[in-house]
Amino acid sequence: SATIAYKEVNDPSGVSELTSLLPGRKALDLIFAQNKQDVAVFGEESITHTSISSKLDEIADKDFFFIVTNIVESQALKAIATWATAHDKIAILPVAKEGTASSKVEIANAINSSNVALYAHPGDSDNEVFLNCGIAGLMSPKPAGSATWALKSPNLIPKSYFKLADENTLIAGNVNVWANELGRGITKGGKTTDGSYVDITQGKYWLKNKLVTELALLLMNRDKLPFNMEGKTLITEAIEKVVTAGDRQGIIIRDETKIFVPDPLELLTNDRARREWNGIKIETRIAGA
Repeated sequence: SATIAYKEVNDPSGVSELTSLLPGRKALDLIFAQNKQDVAVFGEESITHTSISSKLDEIADKDFFFIVTNIVESQALKAIATWATAHDKIAILPVAKEGTASSKVEIANAINSSNVALYAHPGDSDNEVFLNCGIAGLMSPKPAGSATWALKSPNLIPKSYFKLADENTLIAGNVNVWANELGRGITKGGKTTDGSYVDITQGKYWLKNKLVTELALLLMNRDKLPFNMEGKTLITEAIEKVVTAGDRQGIIIRDETKIFVPDPLELLTNDRARREWNGIKIETRIAGA
């Protein structure tokens, strides 16, 4: 809705470029209506699906994981989805209130990614309602993988709902919706466009990142990692630290996890010559919900 150089804010007033009536401001307000948090804001007043990737490339090195937007044009959403998938981000995107339930499902089918979730709301009078921003604002501060994205009630989401037949079509097509249960508005689905669950995808990325971080710190904080059984023990302990944390957050099950680190003399001669400890394997089970 406005051209905004990348900035990090913890209140909507930090984005003076977005006046109260702009769609981008309404989307931003929904994020901050859920939690006090830091949000990175980046905008273009006019953008097309052909230029989105190059604009996102400008912020590829910034420290963010979730992408939300007030853009609802289908080709633009597909472009954002492609970029997010290629860059290991999770995109929580809206779908336009116009169009049939089937047309919204077609967008999900075209994206078909575990990195992208679509959230649909029938709208409020003539306005789009950015349910994606509400749910992302509510869920993104929670520990990764510790909570599902279904059956949640973000603040300030209008109580208007799809017809039951359309609701069923959307959920079956991996489009998450705002629904009425027991007289209360909640999100239904909690899935990405390929049928995975958002919390599972998030948990897997958290595990990957923490394993890389712990092993990197092990290498950086020691004068050297010995290529002997002591080194094997140190590597195993670093992995076990992540596994224990993953169990505590409800991502994986500690008692069903096996860690295999080969002995130094079991490694290939070429691996040892390159100082690479290959063949490390972790087998576990996702806890789920």
